[in-house]
Amino acid sequence: MKKLFLPLLIAIFLVTGCGGGSQVVKCTMSQNATGVKINSNVNVGIKNSKFDYIKMENYVVVDDAYKAYKDMFVSSLESQFEGFESYGAKVSIKDTEDGAKVTISMNSEEAKKFYGKDSKKLTKKKVVDEFESQGYTCK
Repeated sequence: MKKLFLPLLIAIFLVTGCGGGSQVVKCTMSQNATGVKINSNVNVGIKNSKFDYIKMENYVVVDDAYKAYKDMFVSSLESQFEGFESYGAKVSIKDTEDGAKVTISMNSEEAKKFYGKDSKKLTKKKVVDEFESQGYTCK
């Protein structure tokens, strides 16, 4: 699961470039593992060539054969992400009929708190390149 959130951190501080105005980069990815499918949606906001926010929603769908263990799976997710909030990220894990919805978000002020400095300049192309290198499809 942590592999899914690597782009979250990379997009915040590894991107450079120029541009202006406000833009939103939208990326999606689906992954399958034994008994679980994860559909990820990521929005990265860029304002005046700087990181503005990131919001990642992961819809975790548990196969019918594993539905009896769904509560344990959701508890495991909660344990896995409980430390993220201490880094300034907002984390929400909600039990759903099919599994769980995990939402992680961070705005520019929270990112600044996490990294101790403002983000570097950012371009849409750099965000798209980074997420697509992780297996996402972006527009």
